[in-house]
Amino acid sequence: MKPTKSQILNILINVAISAFSILMCSIFIEGGFRIYENVNPPIKFVSRKDFRASRPKPYENADYFCDEFLSESNKCIIGASNPDGTIYLVPKDFSGEYINIVGQKRLTTDHPEDWKARVLLFGGSTIFNISVPDQYTIASCLQRMLNSEFPSTYLVENYGFPSMNAAQQTDRLIQVEVGSGDIVIFYDGCNEVFYSIYNGNKRGWLPGDDRFGGARKMNKIKSWMHSIYLKYNEHSATVRILFDVYSHEPPANITDKEKLINNVKNAKDRYCNALMKANNYVVERNGKFYHLLQPVVFTLKKPTEYERWISENQLLIMPGLDIAFDIGYPKLKEGLEDAKLNGLNSHDLSGIYDGRNTNDEEYYLDFCHVNHVATQIIAQKIYDVILAGEEHTLERQ
Repeated sequence: MKPTKSQILNILINVAISAFSILMCSIFIEGGFRIYENVNPPIKFVSRKDFRASRPKPYENADYFCDEFLSESNKCIIGASNPDGTIYLVPKDFSGEYINIVGQKRLTTDHPEDWKARVLLFGGSTIFNISVPDQYTIASCLQRMLNSEFPSTYLVENYGFPSMNAAQQTDRLIQVEVGSGDIVIFYDGCNEVFYSIYNGNKRGWLPGDDRFGGARKMNKIKSWMHSIYLKYNEHSATVRILFDVYSHEPPANITDKEKLINNVKNAKDRYCNALMKANNYVVERNGKFYHLLQPVVFTLKKPTEYERWISENQLLIMPGLDIAFDIGYPKLKEGLEDAKLNGLNSHDLSGIYDGRNTNDEEYYLDFCHVNHVATQIIAQKIYDVILAGEEHTLERQ
């Protein structure tokens, strides 16, 4: 039996009313989410390259800031190699106006013509200091301090390179001839958390490894939501807020409690074992070994508004990284306290920027890299540690 015209008309009216209702609800929901975004604007991830090019606060008073410096900073680590039989990387020599690498080491300025002993610095990118020119690296700042107090006594060399953890630093150290009176400094901690805990990389990063916490595996529903987000996020606040499942999805190394606990324990054990191995290697050769646990933005007790933004920006590309540091750093500190009982000379610098005047110049360019003012502060602390701990230092005046 065919429907009457009246029945067809009623069906069409009901469909139109339903469609209109859905449309109005969609407009209402979209409008609500747009208002929410205006009141609580989302943090949009800014890449490291773009952020530094914008001349953020740490670079406001930097007389070296220019396009050429930024270009050299981005290019200087290209071409790094992994020597046969080792687990570490060495940089390719590089010549620039602001950044130079000579003999597979970042150039340290102000070297004395004559010297009696060396100070060898090992660490990751925060010792390599990609964010500042040669004269502002921790190594160069330390060299000038030692020159002033102990002329023609110490030669500082920079063995840092991005992504190095303590095991890789130790592997490179044992390829270096350490002599009587030499001082070896390990400045680290960040990469133990970033790679060993957050990324789950036991060996330490080498080319071909994933740097950002592994693929975030999603179920079918989340995969579908992510595909919608990729297609429509630029046009809809509703999509941006409700369908953004990827950027807020920590890796399994963080969400899987058992895996997290194992990664933390293993990172702590490997970290302290590597440091003790380095310590013993240096002491056996009549050198002095010092270890310093570095600061990161997540260890700040009272971050500034700018530093809070830095943290939030990092978590957009590396969600859960703050959790890795909140859990990982205290465990590393526990391990270091035990290692100190076995003779490790270790110093905790993770709170070195606490208590500063928050009106002072900002330091952080991301969660761990800092500007020229901060490198001077770290160099001063290293100098103080050396001066306080070296009986033979006074004999070299």
